[in-house]
Amino acid sequence: MGKKGIILLGVLAGIGAIGYGMYIWFNKQIEGAMNYCYKFSKINIISLKKDRIAFTLNVKVKQNSDIRLTLTGYEFDVLINGRKIIKLSEDREIEILPKAVSNFTTTIDFNPSNMFNIADLISLVYYGTMERDKFIIEIVGKLNVKANFLEIKDLPMNIKMTLAEIMAPANETDEKNYQCKIY
Repeated sequence: MGKKGIILLGVLAGIGAIGYGMYIWFNKQIEGAMNYCYKFSKINIISLKKDRIAFTLNVKVKQNSDIRLTLTGYEFDVLINGRKIIKLSEDREIEILPKAVSNFTTTIDFNPSNMFNIADLISLVYYGTMERDKFIIEIVGKLNVKANFLEIKDLPMNIKMTLAEIMAPANETDEKNYQCKIY
């Protein structure tokens, strides 16, 4: 093998090492993005009437990767004390920052008279006002996320928190109540 052959071999080995390094880095970033955490952080009551309950729910998502992600849509069921109250589905782009906590808000609006009898409704109002640790809000469903040229569809999401946990004062760095998914 001549001098040119050795140089060519060295260049190819260098290119191969760079490509392998990029592959390892990208896989590490995808792994970090798939190991995300989330929690409900705030609830704002819009309406609390016998024929309409409406509130906004803020969800914090903490992702552990160095790449910027975009939530492209979601579809999930909202449950209160184990009873499905509404199915939410939306296609919109929400930016999820790298190695940070990002927020998105959704509005939940339903007619409780269609799904609760009067005793259930009284119980719901009682737990929501007097015993917030027994008022459980849960979101079960899936997210669609993209990062640059890669799109992940149907990423599972399941958050379950009591109203007391949601309304407890917390700051941005508070780790309490984050629920994490590890893949």
